[in-house]
Amino acid sequence: MSIVQVQKATLLASMRGKAALMEALQEFGEVHLIPLSEGGGSRVPYPERVAQALRWLSKSPEQSSQYRHRDDFDIDQIVTETEDVQQRILSLRDRLEVVQDRIAHLSPWGSFEFPPAEEIGGYRFWFYRVPHKLMDQVAATDLVWSVVHDGRNESYVVVISRNQPDADAMPVPRVRAGGDSLFHLERERERIELELEDCRFERLRLTRWINNIRQHIADYRDREALGQACRETLEDGEFFLAQCWVPVSKLEDLHEVAKQAHAALYLEEPQHDEMPPTVLANRPVLAAGENLVQFYQVPNYWGWDSSATVFVSFCLFFAMILADAGYAALLGLGLAYYWKRMGSSETGLRFRRLLFWLVTTSFVYGVAAGSFFGVTPNFALFKTLHVLDIKNFNTMIAVVVYIGVFHLVMANSVAAWVHGLRWQSLAQLGWILILLGGTGYWMVRGHSHIPLYVIAAGAGLILLFSSERPLRGVRNLVMRLVDGLVDLFHLSKAFGDTLSYMRLMALGLAGATMADTFNGLAGDMIHHPSGLSVAAGILVLLFGHILNIILGIVGGVVHGLRLNFIEFLSWTHAEEGHVFQPFRKTSYFKE
Repeated sequence: MSIVQVQKATLLASMRGKAALMEALQEFGEVHLIPLSEGGGSRVPYPERVAQALRWLSKSPEQSSQYRHRDDFDIDQIVTETEDVQQRILSLRDRLEVVQDRIAHLSPWGSFEFPPAEEIGGYRFWFYRVPHKLMDQVAATDLVWSVVHDGRNESYVVVISRNQPDADAMPVPRVRAGGDSLFHLERERERIELELEDCRFERLRLTRWINNIRQHIADYRDREALGQACRETLEDGEFFLAQCWVPVSKLEDLHEVAKQAHAALYLEEPQHDEMPPTVLANRPVLAAGENLVQFYQVPNYWGWDSSATVFVSFCLFFAMILADAGYAALLGLGLAYYWKRMGSSETGLRFRRLLFWLVTTSFVYGVAAGSFFGVTPNFALFKTLHVLDIKNFNTMIAVVVYIGVFHLVMANSVAAWVHGLRWQSLAQLGWILILLGGTGYWMVRGHSHIPLYVIAAGAGLILLFSSERPLRGVRNLVMRLVDGLVDLFHLSKAFGDTLSYMRLMALGLAGATMADTFNGLAGDMIHHPSGLSVAAGILVLLFGHILNIILGIVGGVVHGLRLNFIEFLSWTHAEEGHVFQPFRKTSYFKE
C-alpha cells in the first residue's frame, strides 16, 4: 500500500506540433495536466436531447444486441427517431388511460349502441347511479326507468324521456355516459395496445445504438477536454509549454510520446511547497479501501495511504456491530446471488471484494460470539469456537478499549512517521505515551504509579515539541510552551475518542438483545396451542430479525466509517489532497 510517486514533466514544442502533441498526450492517458494559463474561450454546450435519448433507451426493459460498427450510425437520425417513438408512447399511454377509465365507467351499464333519436320517437336515455336505500324515491316517480345492473351499494338506472328529468325528479344527479359505446371503446383500447407494442419493438430496435450514442458523447467530451487542455498551455511566439504530473513508472512511455511529437521533455521532482495529485496503488484485495478513504477525503501526496488500515478496521468494526453469524450467512447468500453481476466492472469487483471480507469477518466474529440468529447452537464444535461473551460487560469493555487505544496509537505513529525527523514527531510520541499510560493505569486500577510516570513523560513531550516555532529567542521559547499547553487541552479529545469505541460494544449488545427479545416473543407465541398464535409468532420472528439485520447493517456502515474518519484519521494531521485525474480518451465499446 502506497501513494504512487510522480514527477513534474515540462514539454516544449513548436506551435505547429501543438495539436499533435496534445492529442498524443490524450491518447497516452497517463498524465495529470497542470494549467499554465486561464484557458480562455467557452465550451460549446452539449445537445441535451442526445443525453435524454440515451437515458430513455438505456431504461428500456429489453435491450437489443449492440451494433459495434459506426459506418451506418447517424446520431441526428437516431435521436430524432428516438424522440418520435418516445412521444408516441407518451401520447398512446395518455389515450389508453382515458379509454380504460371510460371502459370502467361504462362496463356496469352493459354493451349498447345509442339508436337514432328519430327511430324511437325523439326519446333519449338518461343514466343514474342510485344508492339502494334511495330506490324507493325512484319508484315513487312517474318516470319510465329500468335497472340495468345491481352493484354492491348502488343500482344503475336508465330513464327514458324526451327531455332531461328535472333536478328534483331523481334523488341523485345524472351520470354522463358519453357518445362512445363499450364495443367501440374496447376496439380502441385494442388498437392502442397494438400500437404500443409496435412502439416497444421500435424502441428495442433503437437500443442497438446505445453504445454508439455513448461513444458519440465520449468523443464530444474528449474533443472538449482536448480543446480545454490546449487553451491552458503557455504560448510564446512559435513555441508553447505544457506541464503535467506523471507516475514514475510511466516515464519511459512519456519519453517515447515526446520523441514521436518532436518535443523537448524536462523532468523534475516535486517540491515540498507543491501539492502533486494523489495516485493510490493497493493490491486488488485491499483496493476497496481506496474508495472508503476517498469517500471522506483524498489523502495528501506527502501523507500516507490509509486505505489498507481503513479497510481492515472497517471490516472488524462492522463485524463487531452486526455480531451474528446467522445474519452474516444471509448477507453471504445475497452476495452469492449477485456475485457474477458485480464482477462486470472494476468498481463492482472492488465492492464485491469488500462485501466478501465484510461477510467473512462478520461470520467469524459471530461464531466467536456464539450467536446464530440470537441463539447459541448446541453443537460441540460451535461451543468450542464460542470464545467471546458479548454480554459480559467487563470483558467487552476491555476489548473495545484495547481496540480503540491500538487504533489511536497507530494513528499517532503514522503522524510521527509523516513528520519524519522533526521535533513535532516527539509530540506524537507524547500522545502515544499518554494513551498507553492511561490504559495501563486503568488496567492496574491504580496499584502502580508507573503508568502515571508514562503519562507525565508524554505530557512533557507534547508541551515541549508541539509547536513549529524555531528554537531561538526567548519569545519563541515562551510561545512554544504556550502552544504545547494549548495542545495539551486535546486530552479531553483523546479520552473522548477512546471512549467512542464503546459504541462497538453497545451496538453489538443492542443487536444481540433485540434478537433474544424477538426469539422469546416468537417462542411464546409458537408454543401456544392456537394456530393463529403460531402464524403470529412466525411473523414476529421474521419481522424482528429482518429489522435487526437492517439496523445492524446501517449501524455497521455508519459507525464503522465514523470511527475511521472522525476518531482515527483526525489524529494523523494530514491535509486533504486532490485526486490524480488522467488526461485520456474515453471508450464505451467493450471487447
